[in-house]
Amino acid sequence: HHEVEIGSATRKLFLNFILTVSALTALSFLLSFLQLLLSSGNSAPLAPMLSTFVITGVVWQYHWRVAEVEGQPSPAARTLRRWYVYILCGFGLVLLSFGVVNLINVSVRSLPVWSDTLVSGPFWNNSVRNSISMIVVGGIAWLFHWFRMAKGDVDSGLREVYLYLITILGSAIAGLVAMTDIIYSLLNLAFGGVTGALGAYFQFISWTVPTFLVALAIWVYHQKITEEESTQAEQRHFSAQRVHLYLMSLVGLGTLIGGVIALFGVLLNVIINASVTTIVLAPGWWQSQLSLALALLIVGVPLWLNYWRKVLRRVESGTVVEWAARSRRIYLYLTVIAAIIALAVSLVWVVYQLLIGILRGPASDILVNIRWSLQILFIAAAVLYYHF
Repeated sequence: HHEVEIGSATRKLFLNFILTVSALTALSFLLSFLQLLLSSGNSAPLAPMLSTFVITGVVWQYHWRVAEVEGQPSPAARTLRRWYVYILCGFGLVLLSFGVVNLINVSVRSLPVWSDTLVSGPFWNNSVRNSISMIVVGGIAWLFHWFRMAKGDVDSGLREVYLYLITILGSAIAGLVAMTDIIYSLLNLAFGGVTGALGAYFQFISWTVPTFLVALAIWVYHQKITEEESTQAEQRHFSAQRVHLYLMSLVGLGTLIGGVIALFGVLLNVIINASVTTIVLAPGWWQSQLSLALALLIVGVPLWLNYWRKVLRRVESGTVVEWAARSRRIYLYLTVIAAIIALAVSLVWVVYQLLIGILRGPASDILVNIRWSLQILFIAAAVLYYHF
């Protein structure tokens, strides 16, 4: 009952470390136990997994009860508890999301609509069993820790990290990857780059669509949470929101740059093929490259413009305070340094190839060897000039 001992950072580190390890161990063995339990005719023993789950579960329940009775009387205690809570929230949400996406993926692939490209074997396979187990285990972990343990914890920097960096940013990246793949596949089909059976080709929707929808649901839910909590912790929310804006601007800028580089590659390959110098390219190369370039641009340009406009509006209203923000300086210097490195490496390679061409004579294929460096060179110069 000694308050100093109860609030000791060492004691809370011990308790939360035991809670984290025992929870992750118990959930992992519960996942394996459910997978075997759902397997019909599987001769693997269930007892070791069940016993490990029960024992680690008892260890977790005892220490959780001790921690709940004692409370969190010191700042160190509250911080260490939050580490445990948000680690388990992230673990549960990722497991739940993977399970839902994979279950929908397998279900769609098993539908009798793919003509002669039906998935062989029964629907009730290992992938389905694993998905259901992940949904159950991930759902238990996330629901308990998010709605029970993290409830009302608005005055927390780790909560902002979880919301903005793990859930909102992570779901945005996953959704953008899925959307880019959808646009790329449709453009490649429209440009005539598909030569095989359409049934097999369109199976890309079995993972891209559910990934996009699940990511969108996670993004919308957690974005709504941040908006509701912004009034209760305005200053911290403002700082975390700034980090989110710059991270999303960086993601959008990277996607945009990738699209422009791919588009330059298509143009350079066309120029090279039209000249005396020729390169060996696979049939349908331009459809695939052009589809990728347009898909990246369609996703990256609106994303970057949307978030960068918000950044510029904050700069106009915040003046010196916004200019001096650490997240803004990190974003600008990171972009400038990356552009300088890319520019220097590309320029060195171009000069090297030009010198090799001069020494070897006109027979050397200079344009073919520097085409990738030229793509990066032009884009890096533009990015460096603007951000510098």
